[in-house]
Amino acid sequence: MLDVKTPIYSISAKGDTFVAPSIGCKMFLESFSNPDNIFEIYSTNNGNLENYDHSRISMSRNSAKEVWPSVLKWVEKNKR
Repeated sequence: MLDVKTPIYSISAKGDTFVAPSIGCKMFLESFSNPDNIFEIYSTNNGNLENYDHSRISMSRNSAKEVWPSVLKWVEKNKR
C-alpha cells in the first residue's frame, strides 16, 4: 500500500458501527501514507444532514444532496 501514490478520498458513515466503522476506515486509509489522502466522516456533528449508516451513505436522498456531490467535486479536482 505504501507504493500507491494516487490520492484517496475516503468517506465514512458515523452510523455504520458494524460493516465499516469509522475508526477502521481511518486506520486502513492511514496505511497508504499519502499526505494527499482525505478522510471524511459524515455525521450531524460535522454539519451533515444525518448520521448515515452503511447503506444510506450511498443510497439515500440525503446522500444524493451532500455526499455524492462532494465525491464528484473531489474526483474533478484530482483527476489526472
